[in-house]
Amino acid sequence: MKLKKFMRINLVISLLLISSIYIISQSTKYFQDEETLKFKYYINLNNNSVSLVNIGTSHAKYGLYYDLNDKGKINLAKNAQNFYYDLHIHTTASDSFIQPEFLKSFLEDKRYLISVTDHNEIRGAIKLKELGINNIPGIEVGCEDGFELLVYFKKIEDLEEFYRKEVEQYRNIKRMAKTHRNIYEYLDVLNQWECHKSIPHIYGVVQKNFINNKKYIYDVITKVDSLETHNHALPMVRNLLAGELREKYNLTATFGSDAHILREIVSFYKYSNMDLNRSEKVIDYLYKIGSLSGIGQKHLFYMIKSLT
Repeated sequence: MKLKKFMRINLVISLLLISSIYIISQSTKYFQDEETLKFKYYINLNNNSVSLVNIGTSHAKYGLYYDLNDKGKINLAKNAQNFYYDLHIHTTASDSFIQPEFLKSFLEDKRYLISVTDHNEIRGAIKLKELGINNIPGIEVGCEDGFELLVYFKKIEDLEEFYRKEVEQYRNIKRMAKTHRNIYEYLDVLNQWECHKSIPHIYGVVQKNFINNKKYIYDVITKVDSLETHNHALPMVRNLLAGELREKYNLTATFGSDAHILREIVSFYKYSNMDLNRSEKVIDYLYKIGSLSGIGQKHLFYMIKSLT
């Protein structure tokens, strides 16, 4: 009885907090001229093909080639119809409601380059690979203070070994998205691996806003390969700030849906193919508010499980 009451209180608090965040985000000029903003990001290029430091192309469904302008800028939406490029996806292996089987069916008729990046977990990435869907082996590593880092490997075997040696034994049994290591420990370890490191949602909200709440952030920026310059869960203005920071430090870029529910996958696909209108975006946010309470409950159940 006490547990049910605690869960109800937790849900109400979560909804109030989420509603406040939503109102604030909408007041930060979210709806801008999207035609001039869509995918104004740079991608690391190898022989004029979309790649991620030579990691991505071997995991794509098709070889994708484009004509580049003198600055090497590429617009995915204009050059890749029916294309899904998403380097930040969560599955039911962590705090998402997206099953690998759904991703398989969703991607079957599309060109794609994706990465499953679960919180301190790799079962989702492995399962998708077993289902026949190539994906860049990835993980979203969570540190003891809540800082997060997206890490991509060339081979699934490298991801499995890294997880087994450097993540699994350090997982926080009470907090799904955290481990008992700090970011500098992970950076030192990752220097031994052939991988690509990207800081996600650097201008996120609340604890995800690393610029505001991590004093060491500017030092860490100098030790990674990329910044995530489009996170579909964030207002555009925050992504633009991340893009400006990326240019300042001359880093490459990653971008993705940060999807936890099916609608976010579909929304990001429409967005990247220039087929998402403003009314759909408002509905997406309403769905996001509803889903966050469910995601919060998954984290709560994870914590309760550790106590039993």
